[in-house]
Amino acid sequence: GLQGLNVYKQLITPPTSESGMYAAGQEISYMITVENKTGVDLFDLEISDPLRSGNTVIASYKKMPAGQGVTVTFHYIITDADAANGSVVNTAYATGATAEGVTVRGTSNTVTVPLVKPEAKITKYVSVIPANGEYFVPGETIEYAVVFMNVTEHELHDVEVYDPLKGSNED
Repeated sequence: GLQGLNVYKQLITPPTSESGMYAAGQEISYMITVENKTGVDLFDLEISDPLRSGNTVIASYKKMPAGQGVTVTFHYIITDADAANGSVVNTAYATGATAEGVTVRGTSNTVTVPLVKPEAKITKYVSVIPANGEYFVPGETIEYAVVFMNVTEHELHDVEVYDPLKGSNED
């Protein structure tokens, strides 16, 4: 096939944390540059990105003359699922056709965005002393305290702490 539809992708959003990591809920922006180095004019050029939900086409052009290029920006909001995976790995694509109808494709470099995995530390301990000072006896109530601590430098959202041990949870 015809070569020379060059696609370059780069992350242009600087990290908001000192660690150089990104977090769920954060919007990141990519710059995608497409260059027609095929030596012939291309028609019906489409730049697409699979990160975009639904219609993956970011931009389309009726004609891109030989030797010309275009740069587009694409925004993406990092999901909780991305954070659970630890990164967003992504590639952009371009397709066009020659005047004779020959399809030309280009694939960008792969960009990996490191993400903070949501991480917490949970500690559970008995918070009362047994009546006899040594051990609990049947019928005695044991109270537990649960401490939840976010150990990342980013906010965690919609946190739920669940304890399968039946009982009342007044606090």
